[in-house]
Order: sequence, then C-alpha cells, then structure tokens
Amino acid sequence: MFAAGFISYRIRVQPLGYEVRRKDTDFSFLRKILLRQNPQVAVPPCIVTGAAKAVPKIIERRERYFTRFLQGVMRSEELKGS
Repeated sequence: MFAAGFISYRIRVQPLGYEVRRKDTDFSFLRKILLRQNPQVAVPPCIVTGAAKAVPKIIERRERYFTRFLQGVMRSEELKGS
C-alpha cells in the first residue's frame, strides 16, 4: 500500500517473472504514453482509474486485470521495447 490512502496493486508478469507494486493511475499513464509513442500499434485496454474500495476481492480483481494488461503489452514486440 502507498501512503495517504492510495491502493497499490501487486502485479506479476510471466514468463519474465517480474513483480511490481503500482497504483492504478500508473497503468493509465503507461497506456497513454504507449498510445502516443506507438499510434500504429493496438495497445491493450486498461480500466478507467478511479477510487477503488479497499476490499480484498476488488483489489484482487484489479490486480488480475492490470496483470493481463501488462502481459498484453509484453506480447507486442513494438510495445515491449518502449
């Protein structure tokens, strides 16, 4: 968890084995940058950021979603190198 009430999500990306903790706004920012730098590439969708409740079930669901987002980015050779 981040200070000041921010929820952080633990994300694991396979097959590289990376594990990071990030806020939902970090994923939104990453997607915006990838879209700007790679207009010709289909960037995976990312959920809209907002005030998520600190309920374990919601946090787990968002962690799975953000994990799928990063795995989609890592499958693209163009995006992986960004």
